[in-house]
Amino acid sequence: MTDVAGRRGADPPAWIEGVRRSGRPHALLLCGLTGAGKSRLARQLEGSLPALRFTVDEWMIALFGQHLPRPVHDERFATLSDLAWDTARRTLALGVHVVLDYGFWSRASRQQAARRARDAGATPIVVYLDVPLAELERRLAARNAALPAGTYAVTPTMLAEFAARFEPPSEDEAIGLVWVGAQADQTTQR
Repeated sequence: MTDVAGRRGADPPAWIEGVRRSGRPHALLLCGLTGAGKSRLARQLEGSLPALRFTVDEWMIALFGQHLPRPVHDERFATLSDLAWDTARRTLALGVHVVLDYGFWSRASRQQAARRARDAGATPIVVYLDVPLAELERRLAARNAALPAGTYAVTPTMLAEFAARFEPPSEDEAIGLVWVGAQADQTTQR
């Protein structure tokens, strides 16, 4: 097994063990900017919990290609997100964990997701991947050079636009919060 930072053989963080032992389904809302490692963590959690993973960007690219005009992208993303939520809701009702790899860039989107999870009988947890902008730029340059399937090419200009729109989560949102810093030893539950 690898840990949140990708170290092989490491024990999972305590919060993951807590989800496993809780006896109730969880909706893990992966929050962070592009390049923070959300999809990598989503794949790790999918196998290690286990959980059903929803990475809407993969669906978007498979169906519509790399880049769309912003209004078209946002409309299609909303439609696919709603379809994913319908399946996630049914999955949670069956007692299975779900990992929602959407980014959750706004407080409103996190609140709506938490409400939906609770309505399905699950415990929502925001998993915030907090990575400095300079590190995100470095990661995205490397990713863009050998673009993996199911991921978007993201320029520094695009990242700056995304960062301007991003609302970091805060402890007053009344949702369980796990903060994952750029280093593995910075994982804390709040």
